[in-house]
Amino acid sequence: MAIAAHSFSVRNLSIPLGAAVRWRSRDVRWHNVTLANGPVGFASPMLERGRSYVRSFAEPGTYRIFCTLHPITMTQTIDVRPGP
Repeated sequence: MAIAAHSFSVRNLSIPLGAAVRWRSRDVRWHNVTLANGPVGFASPMLERGRSYVRSFAEPGTYRIFCTLHPITMTQTIDVRPGP
């Protein structure tokens, strides 16, 4: 998933339990990936252009994510579906 132009390339994502998401910065500005609300807290380091962050999701639920530097324009929701 790309981070560019002050946004996450996918605003709403649904993934199966255990899947990983990779965010890769393609922007000239710094960004991060931080949990606003969800089952398990996490935050990436600051990502400059060309850097990436990977997170595996082992708990089902809805994860609301934002960039702490751009909290209004950069938001994302990831729904982690429970297993069978």
